[in-house]
Amino acid sequence: MNKPLCLALFLASLAYGETPILQFKPDTEIQDGTLVEVSGATGATAKIVKQGFNAKVAVAQTDPVQKVEVLKEPSMDGAFFLRVTRDPLAQACGIVLTPASTATSFAALSPLGGDGIPRPSGTIDAFVRCNSLVKSGDLALFDLGQHGGLRLSVGSGQPLQGMVASLQALSPEKRIDSDLDGTPDTLQISAVSKDHPLQPDTIYHLAVTLETDAEGVTTLRLYQREGTGPIDTAQTTNLVAQTHGRLLGKFEGGFPETPIRLGLFGTGKRDFTAIQDFAALRLYQGIPAVLPGLRD
Repeated sequence: MNKPLCLALFLASLAYGETPILQFKPDTEIQDGTLVEVSGATGATAKIVKQGFNAKVAVAQTDPVQKVEVLKEPSMDGAFFLRVTRDPLAQACGIVLTPASTATSFAALSPLGGDGIPRPSGTIDAFVRCNSLVKSGDLALFDLGQHGGLRLSVGSGQPLQGMVASLQALSPEKRIDSDLDGTPDTLQISAVSKDHPLQPDTIYHLAVTLETDAEGVTTLRLYQREGTGPIDTAQTTNLVAQTHGRLLGKFEGGFPETPIRLGLFGTGKRDFTAIQDFAALRLYQGIPAVLPGLRD
């Protein structure tokens, strides 16, 4: 196949959202550290960060645990994975993904229309594993927003429920029409995966899609699959929750192009040492028909 045709096909795949605009998939084992750059990021740079320890740690623990590593065991289908370990009194830690440009950031998922209203569209998926039954606040996959624009958060909900994906208008006034009657009635819509708790020491493929139609109605869908296999977004097999709403009024912007934090940055209260593993995080500008498995 000639080079111009190859390039054309590659650009077409980007246009239809089949290729991630940002991806983190660690590919080299590293020991615990701080501000260490982690290889395996495309469209961004990835660095380990730690926010230090709670002042009480000095009294409560002489050797507090707060580690960020890249390992290959215990296996996540043979892939390298980011492991974040955090004691109950330790502060947040994990990695920060800094997008290379606006085109590889969350901002690319919320272009403004000619009427000044964002049109959220895109996909985020990840492969995760936790060492405990995930409860509210324990797992914060990401949480990004900007004043005058939009906020998207994905994290754990109440015990025995599962994950929650929320789209919020960061405005002092209600800006989302959730019942589609033409008037704004809320600031936030959420897809809640009831009766789908994340079990301990189990690998999950999680995904969130945003789709805005010609009428301006945004549908938020949440997918969850046990294991490292693919997710077919055209089927309901792995669809665990969905909701919709229409954004109304002019916005200052959509999602921000700020860095993405991945790790134990949540505020959930724990009485145990939390361990969370992340084998990949991918950001798509569109909605692929099939989100590949971890080893695909």
